[in-house]
Amino acid sequence: MSRNQEADKQRLINQLAKTPIIEAACKRAGLPRSTYYRWRKDDDDFADACDETIELSIGRINDLAESQLINAIKDQNMGAITFWLKHH
Repeated sequence: MSRNQEADKQRLINQLAKTPIIEAACKRAGLPRSTYYRWRKDDDDFADACDETIELSIGRINDLAESQLINAIKDQNMGAITFWLKHH
């Protein structure tokens, strides 16, 4: 693997940590989505790193969303209260 490809893979993984959306991460990393999928197919370590990074990133976003929902409930936002009650 070339040094540039290794750096490109790391740059893409870093973008996935910020945004767990493949298309957005690829665009921000300056790489086509087809390259991402080719690398996943050809490199199990890269695929595993991407999966782990995406899972962690989604978890952070969920934590942030839940925190905002709780704040809205504390502010007596009826939409937030209704949402919480319907889903719990």
